[in-house]
Amino acid sequence: MSDPYTADEVSEIRTQAVWFPTDTRCPRHDKAMDVAKTVVQQQDSPVSMLVRTVDGWPVTPGWDRTEVELRCESCDESVRAKTGPLPQLTWAKTLGVVREGILKRNRDPRIVGFDQRTLKITIPLPVTTGAENLAYHVPWDALALPAAKIADDVLAAYDQAVERLRPSP
Repeated sequence: MSDPYTADEVSEIRTQAVWFPTDTRCPRHDKAMDVAKTVVQQQDSPVSMLVRTVDGWPVTPGWDRTEVELRCESCDESVRAKTGPLPQLTWAKTLGVVREGILKRNRDPRIVGFDQRTLKITIPLPVTTGAENLAYHVPWDALALPAAKIADDVLAAYDQAVERLRPSP
């Protein structure tokens, strides 16, 4: 048995699992981790939700996958991670709000890039600044926040980078 995962390793695993739970890589071995358990939920009525835990990553029609337990055989360690439509929708909404913000700054919103595996948003800085890109990593647990709040943080970081790199008069 190896040492428990560090906080950074757990964060890396949880970040990947938002979009790629069946291809989440162990940060120690770069091997795909096994999905040991999956938490699924289904709207039972307007005010109640059914929740089940199932083995593996089964197809469960009518049920949304919301959480997984990922296991690395080599490390003999497990990590629970959020996945499914809620964090994915927040990520998509965040990108939309960031693109709107870039448009308001008189830049083409198509310049906003992203990497779903690392939850990274990249925005090329204006040529006049002499820098290349702002790379903003969205922490996996930030996806529990409203998309507008996350986008505000990204755009604030962008504005600070532009201002910091602007030549002095």
